[in-house]
Amino acid sequence: MKKLVQTTVLGTGILMLPTATFAMTFEELQQATVLFLYGGIGFFGGLALLYFFGGFVVYIARLGQEFRQVGLYNMLHGVRILFYILIAIGILALLE
Repeated sequence: MKKLVQTTVLGTGILMLPTATFAMTFEELQQATVLFLYGGIGFFGGLALLYFFGGFVVYIARLGQEFRQVGLYNMLHGVRILFYILIAIGILALLE
């Protein structure tokens, strides 16, 4: 338990270090956070597109019903993740 508290305090201190060092205002911290989250959204959006097109290639290139089901399953999950990414972009647009 003591180790958990020490780790939590250390992690919080490390997260707050840029704020104390650069003396960021709340608006600057909010802009930096939104920019960081947009970067994460872009990264995961790219992975979702890659996952979708991987499923599309499996669907087109492989013959047989089993492989087509796997391809459709991967494409469905790729579209689902892209939908979540669009929702996250909308929420971030409201935060700006």
